[in-house]
Amino acid sequence: MQHSAYPYHDWNERITAECYAPNSASRILDSEKRITEIVDNNAKISFNFEPALLAWMQYAAPDVYQAIIKADKESQNLFSGHGSALAQVYNHVIMPR
Repeated sequence: MQHSAYPYHDWNERITAECYAPNSASRILDSEKRITEIVDNNAKISFNFEPALLAWMQYAAPDVYQAIIKADKESQNLFSGHGSALAQVYNHVIMPR
C-alpha cells in the first residue's frame, strides 16, 4: 500500500482512475449537461507510459489498457502515420518532495 495514493491502494491505481481511464472515455455534453458522445482523448493528444505502469494496467485495468492501445492505433490515422504514444525509458524515478 502506498499511503500517499489514498484513497487508492497505490499510484498505479490512482493515476489510472484519475487520468488514463477518464481520458479514455471523456463525455461530450450538450447545453443541458446530457452526454451526446463519449470520445477517447488519447487518440488526439500525446501521452507516455512508464513501462511498469503499462504492464500493471494490462492485467489490473485491461479495459483501460485496450482503450490506450486502440487510441494509439487511431491516432496514426490522424497524424500521418505517427501514433500519439511516446516512448519512455524503463527506469522512471519518482523523486521525493
